[in-house]
Amino acid sequence: MIYNININKKYIAKVVDPARLTYDQVKKSVAISHKLYREKPDWYIVNNFVQYFKTHKDARFVGELLSKDVISLVGGSFHLAPAEYKPVILTEHHTKKMTLERVGLLSPNIQSSELNYCDLTTLHNLFYDLPRQHNAFTIKGLLEVLSRHDIPNYDELKLQIIATYVIDWFTHQLDRNSCNLLFEYDDLSFDDAPNVRLARLIDNESSFAVSSNGVIDSEYQRLWIPAIPYSRLEFKDHPEKFDGLDYNISELILDYPEEVGAVINILCVTDFNPALEKYAPSYNAGISVGDDCISFLKSFIDEKKEEASKIKSLQF
Repeated sequence: MIYNININKKYIAKVVDPARLTYDQVKKSVAISHKLYREKPDWYIVNNFVQYFKTHKDARFVGELLSKDVISLVGGSFHLAPAEYKPVILTEHHTKKMTLERVGLLSPNIQSSELNYCDLTTLHNLFYDLPRQHNAFTIKGLLEVLSRHDIPNYDELKLQIIATYVIDWFTHQLDRNSCNLLFEYDDLSFDDAPNVRLARLIDNESSFAVSSNGVIDSEYQRLWIPAIPYSRLEFKDHPEKFDGLDYNISELILDYPEEVGAVINILCVTDFNPALEKYAPSYNAGISVGDDCISFLKSFIDEKKEEASKIKSLQF
């Protein structure tokens, strides 16, 4: 079954002619390359904050917002937080005759001026023995490299990475790649290892069975094939299950039973229905889905909780 979303512009906030920022203006407060800015140039000043606008007009709206809700509900125990997203209609008057109106998500800049930022592809600047290539990462390899360095808050960072991976599995997030897994760290001194943490989590729209063409598809691939595998780089090309269960999370819990078990425990006891029901049909809902889609999303979460309980039983 294919599910689409409903957009009622009457009940979505309007942002008219915000100040668009150039690359030189953006880079004063955002660690962003010129290449990435060219790909994602929609940075503005809105309500006196630097904010990024992401155009959406399909079910990726729901994937992003629901994932934000899940991370908000369970992430606090693991020092995780999502970027904040707000549906808006952004209007720009380019000329008297040309007006551009876009529906999407507005998000305040997640970066603090007091910290430094990098993504997984550039983390080798802090830890020389990490890969340089975008597609050369595994979570197992990342954790093993980090464990060899004298990171003051290694236990916290390890738990953040594991919790993010388990939450991504739970929401069936398919696009947590090495370019959108962001790290923040304090200024470095010559002798000290950096105090590194995960930054706020971004780019969660490829989740909750949202397909590449922007619909929620109940026939989604049940086996989770993440952008970053746990241990085998070739997993995407040769996916498999472990004793009938998800391969990546099963391997992860065998290596880190205490950490994975803690995340699963919270996921299994959390009531996500209020978050889902925010998108039920309503006369004043800006973004909504049909009742049948709400039922599917509830069953999606129930299936994940059931598999999580089975995976947890693999501990020994």
